[in-house]
Amino acid sequence: GKLYVYNVTKNSNAANTTIAKVANTPVTNSGTLYGVNSGGKLFNAGKDGMSSITGVSYSKRMRTAVGNTNSITIAATSDFKPQLNDTIIAVDVNNNICICSASYSNTVDLAVTMVQNSGAGIAFIYYDAIVTSTQQDSVQELDVYVNTTYNHAGFGGNSANMASLGIPNCIQLLEVTDGQSTPQDVTGKFRLVNNQKDHFYDHSFITLKAGETLVNTVLKVKVKALRRQSTQGSGYLTVNSYSDLTNDNLIKIFTGKSGIEYNLSNCFDFRPYKQPLASYALGTAGASTVDSLVAGIVPGISPSNNISIVSTQAYYMSRVDAVVLDEFGDTKIYKGGEAENPSVPAIPGLYALSNVFVPGGITKITGTNAIRVIDVSNKNYTMKEISGIEQKIDRLTDLVSLSLLETQTKTMFIPDGNGLDRFKNGILVDSFKTLAVGDIKDPEFGASIDKSRTVATPAVTQFPIDLKVSSTVGANIYKDVVTLADTGSRVSVIEQPYATNFRNCVSNFYNYQGKSSISPPFDSGYDIIQNPAINLEIDITTPLLDLIDNLQEIIPLTREDVSTLVGGVVNTGGR
Repeated sequence: GKLYVYNVTKNSNAANTTIAKVANTPVTNSGTLYGVNSGGKLFNAGKDGMSSITGVSYSKRMRTAVGNTNSITIAATSDFKPQLNDTIIAVDVNNNICICSASYSNTVDLAVTMVQNSGAGIAFIYYDAIVTSTQQDSVQELDVYVNTTYNHAGFGGNSANMASLGIPNCIQLLEVTDGQSTPQDVTGKFRLVNNQKDHFYDHSFITLKAGETLVNTVLKVKVKALRRQSTQGSGYLTVNSYSDLTNDNLIKIFTGKSGIEYNLSNCFDFRPYKQPLASYALGTAGASTVDSLVAGIVPGISPSNNISIVSTQAYYMSRVDAVVLDEFGDTKIYKGGEAENPSVPAIPGLYALSNVFVPGGITKITGTNAIRVIDVSNKNYTMKEISGIEQKIDRLTDLVSLSLLETQTKTMFIPDGNGLDRFKNGILVDSFKTLAVGDIKDPEFGASIDKSRTVATPAVTQFPIDLKVSSTVGANIYKDVVTLADTGSRVSVIEQPYATNFRNCVSNFYNYQGKSSISPPFDSGYDIIQNPAINLEIDITTPLLDLIDNLQEIIPLTREDVSTLVGGVVNTGGR
């Protein structure tokens, strides 16, 4: 069977020890204590964004009084079927376990035979039964008034630092006034503690915020509470239980002792609640005074151990929206498709800014089921950074190419004289981008590199071939250029249907920048340029005459007549 223990209080000297006893009975090898650190009666429904849960059926732990008899038949009904398994236990009036056996009668009724211990009568039989057509509890949203006292004796005197509200599942603190002759509003000094536990709903309480003090400890409190309404004591809660709430965000997230967060609207909640000590008074006149803390747990449903809950579920699916910039620079949201595992919508040609995860059902800004915004990283690069990236890519490409070449060469089969693979002493790898590896000075070197395909080819000798026109039929000749004649059957090689016929340049200024590429980026023709004829006029007469005149001054090159007077006689001669 499965035993639920509520509101366990440990001694101060054993606060961090593991629970090893139930009452005074140690948990031995014949029994195991489950759920010490987890919510024993709170189960996730398996989906987020629940809309409704109907048709719930589950296995319930049952107890039936036997009435001091040795056999009993438990009849099945349309919505109740006892289970035949190894969890059927009978106990006598002294709480001792009795030997029992069971089988199906009429295929659905459970027949149990028990053996008494030393004549002690059989008291109860415990078994599992599948129950269907179940009805979950409903929750009523109320604003209630409660009179309470801060730090009263039930909370341990002045060290407790809290005031009980006497009712479970209070979700919002609305107003707190003290008991002075002129009541003062002290709401801002307090915070509300819902006080849910892993195994049950305890009474909620209020406590002072850090650093706050009170003049008067008598308090009148107004809170918003969720009142449990059930026809079977403590039943169970699902998302349908909260259908009458004015705001779905009033359903708080519960964090268990293990740190796991539970969205209660997406759970099966079988936790019972503590018996209220105050009435749900809607006005101050009927407000109850909480003067005690002693209250029992309202009996509820105990699901069997290791069971499956069967139900019909309707839930909202999530989606991912994309925030983008369109071609006009406007911000737009592209909604994605709803799915259990949504993906980012396709946005071809648009600039993505962020992705917004929109969960199904109740959407919140924080906590579980919250809307999440994930920025799309678009790093800007400078031309210097792009140049560095290009160099890295080139080096990486070379490295990968060389590695592939080395692998191919290593695995290449080169047979020897016996047909066996030769032992390769070394591997020379050349990417054939340049002639840096080759010994071009060697007389036997005769290779060339095709850079466009990065392959090695035999040496190529290029030389021009002069062509002559053999016939002018179908050809146009202009100087040394020959083209096909225009016969009226032209073939378009490339067209631009969007070209503008004309532009009015009177009132507007047009400036276009762009890039164009020619394929192939080279051609095999030679660009032959013939220099124009130049007439040089060289004047050699003037410098020669200047040279002769200068020489005449040094060495006479011609004769002249000279007359001298010597002793009164005139002599005439030549030199």
